[in-house]
Order: sequence, then structure tokens, then C-alpha cells
Amino acid sequence: MDYFTHNAGGVNQIRFILRMKNYNVTKWTSSGKDGLWLGLGFGSLVMNGSDIVHCQFIYTNNTSNDKFVCNDRYASGRQLPPLDTTRNTADIATFYS
Repeated sequence: MDYFTHNAGGVNQIRFILRMKNYNVTKWTSSGKDGLWLGLGFGSLVMNGSDIVHCQFIYTNNTSNDKFVCNDRYASGRQLPPLDTTRNTADIATFYS
């Protein structure tokens, strides 16, 4: 993860760059059940109650069907965090090469 702060039109912001790379995928299946996820939480000393940016790569062994998506989520226990209805992230951009 890399991060930096900047001022966008008089509003201080922080930008994070999350990278997932150099993973051995040779044993992954093409059923769409393999992949990676990575999250970054804010606002709490424990996971529950944290505001989260959650990124996930879903592997199908077909580049036109593979997906890399990031969402604004809110941790509410030991489960996939639900989407955050407050939506207090300014932008989530995804790309992979």
C-alpha cells in the first residue's frame, strides 16, 4: 500500500494505492471461486464498526470474465461487510495489468 495526502479544491484528502501482485495462481480453478481480496479499515480499533474499502479479484481463467472491483463497505461482524450506505469515499478506481 502506498498513500499520500493532497488538497483537492480546498479539501484535504488522502489517497491510497493498494496493490496485489506476485501471487501463485497455478492451483486456482476456473469456477470463479478463487481469487483475492484486500481491505483497508478506518475509524475503529477493531474490525467491527470500521469503515472499509474492500477490493476483490475474482478469477475465472478468462480475462474477459475476470473481475477486479472495489467497494465502500462497513464492517458489521465476522462476515463479508455490507455495502456502506453512507458512501463517504470520493472515488474508487480499479485497474490491473
